[in-house]
Amino acid sequence: MGHHTIARFGTMHLVAANIWTWIRYVLIEESVMDKEIRHIFTDHSTLAPLNGNHNETDQSSMQIGPFIQQSISSRITRSALSECNGSEIIDCVLGSIADIMYTAIVEYSLIGAVVMFIVWKNIDHVKRTPTAYVKRKHQIRVDCSKTTSGLFAGLAFLAATFTSMAVFYGYSLTGDNTKAAYVFSITDIIQYIIASLACIYALYQMRQLRYFHSSDARPNVNPSQELLDLILLSLGMIGEMIYSVAGLVGLTGDKHWQTLSVVLLVCHITRLMQVGLQCCLIYIAGKLRIKGDIELRKRQPGKQVITFLLIANIAMFLMNLFESEKAGISETVVNFYGKKSWVFLVRSFSPLTIFYRFHSSVCFAEVWKNAYAWKD
Repeated sequence: MGHHTIARFGTMHLVAANIWTWIRYVLIEESVMDKEIRHIFTDHSTLAPLNGNHNETDQSSMQIGPFIQQSISSRITRSALSECNGSEIIDCVLGSIADIMYTAIVEYSLIGAVVMFIVWKNIDHVKRTPTAYVKRKHQIRVDCSKTTSGLFAGLAFLAATFTSMAVFYGYSLTGDNTKAAYVFSITDIIQYIIASLACIYALYQMRQLRYFHSSDARPNVNPSQELLDLILLSLGMIGEMIYSVAGLVGLTGDKHWQTLSVVLLVCHITRLMQVGLQCCLIYIAGKLRIKGDIELRKRQPGKQVITFLLIANIAMFLMNLFESEKAGISETVVNFYGKKSWVFLVRSFSPLTIFYRFHSSVCFAEVWKNAYAWKD
């Protein structure tokens, strides 16, 4: 049993190492982002006294606008583009994908920590079985029936998302950050409403499938894999909830409500609703099967909607990955929490919100594959 102790110690060390990697990058990015926000506020505070006219001061305050991080990203982008010449073009390209790489590192460390935890949990439960040669399958069968409508609807959703991203970047490049912020927020609201309605319709359709609570009744599902998916989904959901609730609490401190504040409020509320409905759908749908029912096999209720939600979450993942760091958050929220506290909140939980969309698409793919499988 000594080797089990060493293995448990090693895997728990890997869990701690991955968690520390996450914390380390959060702290590094927090310090960088804190300097950027301080620089924006410093520039604004030094610019305002130079203007004798009060109206000009108000206009200058609107330039840093309701979206602080948008101003930061625009300033960084402009400075990077101005320095992109000659041999420095590679550095500029690498710098432009720094946020994406940061998100990837955080998500990788998160997945690594959870996987090592599952390995640690199963070390003493490994069963010794005689090794035997297993013939590999040279053909992979995928049942794509009853997916046409959901596939086309999902592709339309994806195309609309790309169109919105193009409009967003168009406004950002022209310096119209307020309109870019409106485009991002309104697109989010529309996406969350459509996805919420799709989740409700999927729950209604899939009520006809058979529910198997025990994993023994679902032989094509590995309990460890199911636990892994559940933990990762829960972490993503927690990140979404904290991010949205923090935004809501911050907006309630605004004494002078503006149109943008209302849009952000609606965005956070619809986001919370959609995340809650989607988590319920994924958890319930993971235990549903058409097993043994020929009529259900013919109709496959809910498969169209699951296909749509799979593609919709991929679209929202791409949009959040490329735009969330640039769209930023309301100046009211930043002032409510304080610059340093809000930076920590954004850098800690923003990658989790992106990861939630990615992992949700993976979970929907598992539901799509297992719930409607006729053979185990």
